[in-house]
Amino acid sequence: MPNWVDNRLIATGPAIEVNSLIRLVIGDRCFDFNKIIPMPQELRGTTSPVPKGQEAEAARLQAQYGHANWYSWACANWGTKWGACNPTGTSGVSPLEELAAASEDSPPRAQAEWGFQTAWSPPEPVMKKLSEMFPEVTFTWDCIEEQPSFGGSMTLVAGEVVEGGYCEGEMNEIWSMSDWHENYRYDPDEDE
Repeated sequence: MPNWVDNRLIATGPAIEVNSLIRLVIGDRCFDFNKIIPMPQELRGTTSPVPKGQEAEAARLQAQYGHANWYSWACANWGTKWGACNPTGTSGVSPLEELAAASEDSPPRAQAEWGFQTAWSPPEPVMKKLSEMFPEVTFTWDCIEEQPSFGGSMTLVAGEVVEGGYCEGEMNEIWSMSDWHENYRYDPDEDE
């Protein structure tokens, strides 16, 4: 069983862009990494480690995709072995409001928020790619590992981290990153 990383993503920007973002990430799950960085279909049914007798197929996949199996590909491309787990989300502006605002000089702004968990590590490549895909939207991304041995709070615009970063090991620093991080505060001496 993995250590879980709790993630929160807030997207703020023009309503049309935020609604496009919402429509993009809603897949089989509430927040689908495959909609952002699609895993090659051929890798989806593979196993890790490569079973005996399948070395030639693994070599072919490695040559074609740079990875012999789903696990290696996901860790390299998503930053975590699985997609978003236990996702929750909110919606943005309704299409009717979007249409009504289309004639205004200043289009309405909207905000959407998602919460989800990832296994072992945060999905930084996914967050950067999503921000790159929607350069007019400002993304606020927070993450914290369940121990907590690390946490992060970042603002991303056009695929770049413009503010914030990660903190490792210092629980009080991690908890003080935001009110959201503070919700994870606990007394480690109580675990003994």
